[in-house]
Amino acid sequence: MTLLNATPVLYLLRGFRVAHFAGRFGSGKTASAYRLAYELCEGHGFRYILSNCADVWSDRPQDIALRPNERGEPQYMDAVLIIDEAGLVFEGTGHAKQFISFMRKFNVVLLLPSFEAPPARVRFLQIQRKYNLAALGLPLWWYEARLNTGLDRQRYQFGWWGFSEIFGIYDTGDFPADDDGIGDWIQTHVEAKTGRHRRAGRRQGDAAGDVPPLAPAGGDAAPFADAAEEISDAVSLLVEWQDHPRKRRR
Repeated sequence: MTLLNATPVLYLLRGFRVAHFAGRFGSGKTASAYRLAYELCEGHGFRYILSNCADVWSDRPQDIALRPNERGEPQYMDAVLIIDEAGLVFEGTGHAKQFISFMRKFNVVLLLPSFEAPPARVRFLQIQRKYNLAALGLPLWWYEARLNTGLDRQRYQFGWWGFSEIFGIYDTGDFPADDDGIGDWIQTHVEAKTGRHRRAGRRQGDAAGDVPPLAPAGGDAAPFADAAEEISDAVSLLVEWQDHPRKRRR
């Protein structure tokens, strides 16, 4: 399986960490998500694939060994999550938020192949197959990736040569009705992490007599800080890709 000109798209996935795979039924959305998940695990620092599909690649959440952070605490999942038919599976914006909370903190990428559009907050990066050249005798699917963050709009095109090699990896007849418990599993880690940090912060403040910092009006500051870090990482990765010489893939 060979991806053509896909390096910028992989950098986008590493930086923005969520992508919606759009298109009609049977247009290879789920296959494309699995292929990019494979690439992220092969050469971009991810170790696990979790999916709500019946397949032969996915790991079980309980088998994931969290990679420790700089303090030696287990934290990083290093996981690519595939939620098939996310537009139907997600129960609303709140359910989507359950997945995208602290994705950078846990090193998670979320791939959403779905005919029905998922919530807008997970659709700023969309990937869609534009041409199927199999009718011409070429085993090539050609894609367009569109990034629209409100401040920036970019388009990239890439191809997948030899797409038939993905056949049999997942059950095309399977129709996921829910997220297979992945959202709840992620949320337990989010709550454990945020709860521990808040308790530690209160202890430090009590000991020093400090006044805790103000949060933005209407809520906790953590999501705002996390969003700023996500954007900073994405910009850094794009600059890194633009400065990096192109390499030919095997």
